[in-house]
Amino acid sequence: TDFGALITDCISTFKIQFSERPIHFSEPTVPVKLQMDPVRIYEVIANLIDNAIKYTPPESPLEISLDSNPDHVYFAISDQGPGLSTHIQKRLFGAFERENCDPQKRYSGLGLGLFISRGIIELHGGTIGVRSQAGQGCTFFFNLPKTPALAKTGTEA
Repeated sequence: TDFGALITDCISTFKIQFSERPIHFSEPTVPVKLQMDPVRIYEVIANLIDNAIKYTPPESPLEISLDSNPDHVYFAISDQGPGLSTHIQKRLFGAFERENCDPQKRYSGLGLGLFISRGIIELHGGTIGVRSQAGQGCTFFFNLPKTPALAKTGTEA
């Protein structure tokens, strides 16, 4: 799968619904080929974009990047939202965990998106995380190996 084209496709879907939201991504000039489940990785990218849109002001731009080296690809999405405390970051990828940044707003969802995203990325042999400081926005990221890892399902002989 061309990872850059997959990202561009996902962004295009969000731009239809959120046409006023600035989302910046420079698709690589050379295809970044990766063995992966494109449907599941698309879900992870969509979850990260959706969260960034949900938890940041409407005019706040989103910066998406894709870097590649011979062994791995690295995806990141950065926002200029309220950021997250270290305490929240430690538990954010757990089941039913969510952050209510604004007590005046109710956010939809069960708090499973990042938990499921973590599972998908780990089954692909990658890692997922967040870098943030309260009041200074967030960068959610994941990396994937270019050569797929054999996921441990507990059914190996």
